[in-house]
Amino acid sequence: MSAGTTDPITIPGVFIGHSNGLALQSAANPIVTAFSEIFDGEGFMRVLDVSDPTNIVQLGHFATEGVFSLGTVPGDRTAHNVIVRDGLAYWSWYVEGMRVVDFSS
Repeated sequence: MSAGTTDPITIPGVFIGHSNGLALQSAANPIVTAFSEIFDGEGFMRVLDVSDPTNIVQLGHFATEGVFSLGTVPGDRTAHNVIVRDGLAYWSWYVEGMRVVDFSS
């Protein structure tokens, strides 16, 4: 998008926190966004190579044991609040606790 224009752009996928998402939808904010969600199970981490935005490749994934049990275990199994520092991803789930995954190699 050129400076000073309002040309639309498409971003393949970005995770943002709930409060930031609400701010993006605010009438006072000049950013136009479109949101859609389809529940197809609980959340887990996908590792993506985004070095070529026209060819995003999933390299792997990480999930806790309860994530794929779809309704057999009570509680919200959604993954949230990832922080990546020095090759380590600190990832939490609402009822599955926290995991630290090493991506350094």
